[in-house]
Amino acid sequence: MKKKKFFILSVLFILCACKSLTSVTSIEVNKSFVLGEGKHGSYSARIKNVGSDLIEVLIIDINKNSNSLGLLKVNQSATYQVLENNTVQFKNLSTSRNGIIEIKANGDTNLTMGYKNN
Repeated sequence: MKKKKFFILSVLFILCACKSLTSVTSIEVNKSFVLGEGKHGSYSARIKNVGSDLIEVLIIDINKNSNSLGLLKVNQSATYQVLENNTVQFKNLSTSRNGIIEIKANGDTNLTMGYKNN
């Protein structure tokens, strides 16, 4: 009986762990980090700006309409709820230093990630 409970708990832990993503990401000057382009389910992302400059956060809907969610100041964290097939863009506003963000995403984490020019 104990082996069965342990097995069930182990499987649940593995399933939960597979639905989360953690990353520290560097964003070059005049670039943006893009999370979740293409088809995917909804997810939440807790982002912390651990760099030295402001990061602008934008949401891009399925129709390619962009909306600014605001600025992340240095050492500021925020959680964003991202709808199915929406994209989040983290724009490095510095003209001289790389931006750095910590990402902790939960939900559908089968997401594309990449960079684009500002």
